[in-house]
Amino acid sequence: RLLDTISSREAANADLASALKKSDEARRSKELAVASLETENAKLLDTISCQEREAANADLASALKKSDEARRSKEKAVASLETENAKLLDTISCQEKSIAEAADDKIAAAQKATNEVESAKKAVANLEAENRRLLDTIS
Repeated sequence: RLLDTISSREAANADLASALKKSDEARRSKELAVASLETENAKLLDTISCQEREAANADLASALKKSDEARRSKEKAVASLETENAKLLDTISCQEKSIAEAADDKIAAAQKATNEVESAKKAVANLEAENRRLLDTIS
């Protein structure tokens, strides 16, 4: 059961690591795309009139707004994953504690049983010694 819990925890951590890696890759890709768009936009702005430049700036502002919205959405997703991971870690911690407590209880029960067996052995040995004395007395 403990191994299952540990395996579940490792699987959950692997899933979270994979999701975070994909999220980071998407962020880097977005940043590269924004940088590329900004470079291309600068080249176009140099070649067009002031009126066209204003229209292009409006388009860039819209693209940046969408990019910012995408970034915020990604941050929310990462926060959600971190919250879920924290919940999973708490669950695993509770399960590990329960397992440890159950193991301690079983160890205590086994020790008690061992003590009872030892006590019974001593009692049997005492009775056997008493029987021998009685038999010697009878003889």
